[in-house]
Amino acid sequence: MPTTPRRRRTAVPSADTLRVRDFRLLVALHETGNLTAAAEQVGITQPAATKQVKAMHRRLKERLHDSEAGDDKLTPAAHALLPAAVDIVQAYHRGMHELHEAHHGGQHLLQVGSRPIPTNGGIGCSIPSSCVFTAT
Repeated sequence: MPTTPRRRRTAVPSADTLRVRDFRLLVALHETGNLTAAAEQVGITQPAATKQVKAMHRRLKERLHDSEAGDDKLTPAAHALLPAAVDIVQAYHRGMHELHEAHHGGQHLLQVGSRPIPTNGGIGCSIPSSCVFTAT
């Protein structure tokens, strides 16, 4: 009997779940006052940030952000959630730092990358595209 390949399940947040990335975007919205700047701060595009905010609204059944007439504002619900969001983001970063410290035994790794730079002779780079420096 032929078997049907299993579809890989992706983690879909439940109706009332927010992820760390959602809290990061909420904090960035508060800090910047602008969805485009907040998206840049967390390293995503503005359309991705808009989609993420809409998904947060759907999951919570509560609006957290209004951007009517080009004026980005957090709602009272977002302001109520903000202190916890800040704590969650800080705790996440603290935990990741502690994990890194435990894994690397106090060594700090810095990875430097470069983009191709147009030159008269074609495209070149001043630094190889992936260098790892170790500082103790």
